[in-house]
Amino acid sequence: SFGFASGLAPILRPGDVVIADSVVLPTGGTIPTDAGWRAALLHRLRGSELNVRVARIAGSDEPLVSANAKRRAFQATFAAALDTESHAVAEVALSAGLPLLVVRAVAEPAEAMRPPIAFAATSADGRTRSLAVVGHLATRPWEIPAAWRFSKNARMALDALRRVAAVGPDNPMTAYPCPK
Repeated sequence: SFGFASGLAPILRPGDVVIADSVVLPTGGTIPTDAGWRAALLHRLRGSELNVRVARIAGSDEPLVSANAKRRAFQATFAAALDTESHAVAEVALSAGLPLLVVRAVAEPAEAMRPPIAFAATSADGRTRSLAVVGHLATRPWEIPAAWRFSKNARMALDALRRVAAVGPDNPMTAYPCPK
């Protein structure tokens, strides 16, 4: 599972990379990630100058939009970050007997509230709706600074993910073989 996450741990900043040692399910259970794959990736990331942490990642069916909601999730799960996909991927991997690796870049720090523009900007399938962004900001120009910060943080996270992907091998199945 590879993508963006919201920071839950106050120490995480946009662009920090979290490699999960386990995924906390919405039910409270946990699913571990593959230690061999995690170690191999950490080895390849040495010297990359990325801020990489190994920690729990929490899964949620809905994004957390307020700092208070993130604080409550942090206290309940002890997870460093949260996303809305990794728990589903983890459950499928577990049921299929497949190894799991979760790599997430923080796009939103724990203390930040997701601005309303974030919801107007994204369609149900995750695509950016450029005209909706323009229309939203045209009627709410006071939200421009929050939109700019949100966009800047997302760019920092995307850059971190690109850097993680760049250290990956040509053939990940050879470099990170599935455990038997």
